[in-house]
Amino acid sequence: MKTVCIKDFIIAFIFILIYSAGCRESTDNTSSGIPLQDTTMTWLSSIDEARKEAVKSRKLLMIHFFTTWSDWDKKMDRETYNYYKVISLSGNFVCVRIDLDKNPALQDLYGISGTPTVVFEDPVNGKKINKIEGIRDRHEMTDEMNKMTSYKIEGDGK
Repeated sequence: MKTVCIKDFIIAFIFILIYSAGCRESTDNTSSGIPLQDTTMTWLSSIDEARKEAVKSRKLLMIHFFTTWSDWDKKMDRETYNYYKVISLSGNFVCVRIDLDKNPALQDLYGISGTPTVVFEDPVNGKKINKIEGIRDRHEMTDEMNKMTSYKIEGDGK
């Protein structure tokens, strides 16, 4: 009888060992066929450089106006701009972050009344396509960015 119990124990132990080995997460996404993704958004800090890049690449500008002292801006950076879908969609735009404390003239030019504010702009004609005032969670921002991907840049940038 002891032999049967030991055999059962060994079989159960081997089963658990094999099962737990199969459940381990792989840290190499390429082996599972899932392509590796960027883990952060690429932000420019100069609106002029961003506009040049956007004209050249035929992408909308996504301008994020912020202040360094705003808790809402920090929350949006931490919770919205770190979301994988937002990061993935950001490749459809030339993204620029503008610190309003360092660029107060842009506050009047874009009619910014508070932060965070995101403006989608056609870089060729300067047309403001969409203005999002206030914090957006990751799902709301994903929806807003998806809407903007269908916009076609006007003109040829010359």
